[in-house]
Amino acid sequence: MKMAEFIQTAKRTARKLLPFVLIILISVSLSLLLAEKMIRYANPQFTYQQAKLVSLKAYDKSDYLPFTMMKNTETVHFGNTHEFAYTIKTNSQGYRMEEFPQEKPAGEYRILMLGDSLTFGFGVEVDQSFLSRLEEKLNLYLEKNNIKDKKIQIINAGFVDGKSPDSYYLYLKEEGLKLNPDLIIVNYFINNDVMDIDDNVWEKVDQDGLPTKISARTSYIDPPFYRLKKEYQNWKLVVPILRDSHLWVLFATAWETKSPETVNAIKKILGTKPLPLIESGENDDCLFRQKCSGKMDDLLGKFYKMTDGIVELSKANNIPLIFSFIPANPQVREHALVVDAEKRYPKLTTAQISAMLTQVQPQKDWEERFTKMDVFVVDPLPYVTDSGWQSFYFTQDGHPTVPGNEAISQAFFDSLTNDWQILAKIRK
Repeated sequence: MKMAEFIQTAKRTARKLLPFVLIILISVSLSLLLAEKMIRYANPQFTYQQAKLVSLKAYDKSDYLPFTMMKNTETVHFGNTHEFAYTIKTNSQGYRMEEFPQEKPAGEYRILMLGDSLTFGFGVEVDQSFLSRLEEKLNLYLEKNNIKDKKIQIINAGFVDGKSPDSYYLYLKEEGLKLNPDLIIVNYFINNDVMDIDDNVWEKVDQDGLPTKISARTSYIDPPFYRLKKEYQNWKLVVPILRDSHLWVLFATAWETKSPETVNAIKKILGTKPLPLIESGENDDCLFRQKCSGKMDDLLGKFYKMTDGIVELSKANNIPLIFSFIPANPQVREHALVVDAEKRYPKLTTAQISAMLTQVQPQKDWEERFTKMDVFVVDPLPYVTDSGWQSFYFTQDGHPTVPGNEAISQAFFDSLTNDWQILAKIRK
């Protein structure tokens, strides 16, 4: 066959096949579009646009911490699990609360609370947080006891102080003590506080090995978003167009499980890297089951170094100190199934539940350690293990709900008024 005849034959064949090819392309496109619509409706995925939407648009850069909070900002934060939406409003100093003077007014008993997202009030309105509820209860308690010349003010340093024990320490040293608090309370969220130290780099340390400047390994402030660094981006959210497809994210997630070798090869091509952080399972094995890896032992060493540093700061400035260990949803669920005050037993008192949980880790070890250092400890676990515990945490997100915040506030109130005797200390 001559070349000209071959070309003509090829053209005729192409013309005959073209409708079929177009039909196939249109059919595939429509099928993909339909699948995209169905997944978006029935099983929405965490796409790039969703990541931007749920970014907490209130972070700011810090000279010595991985991040702090923007001043005078107001935004609505949508949880990435679609379980909540709430308003964030910060004052002129960046704190999520009403304005307060740097200098403590006469008659004010000032409590400075440090912590991460839980202290910040992640997932609830500011007046629903356990700090606001506790402040309200304590001031009512003063009124009932005829103390009219004093008022309790709780300063919410959540997220202003970063999100991990090392940043709490450094914030307290550099800024918190300047607020002249009468009491310092540091809230440790058992679920991730020790683990979060793994995200940090101590760029500068003092002669005692304590940090004087901390940066993050995996995150940076990209106003107005708080995002992962490019070198640690989620590979599923890197490729334009695809990164906004629910179908693609679902497929890629399944791909990670079915063919991790292929996915790792793709990550190399895209230039992304896995997050260099400790796994949550490794964290849980150590804290809850005392099976610690070498890396977790190192992180616990840093955790204790930071808690000891905070103890020394409080003692040097003659300020009472309280540590609280707020449990996460998985721990609550595990122990609530044992206690199960609603289904297996008649209504139990908080004291009875507390007695049943005296051997719970890591609360037991930490309470023993810090009590020996003359640090008072608040343990809300019995309060969130009570009947109704299923409603105390957002099921997927894991932060406390409005009822959960109320239960935690009651734990603090009972501990401060009954065991710590705050009334006597205020009257001094």
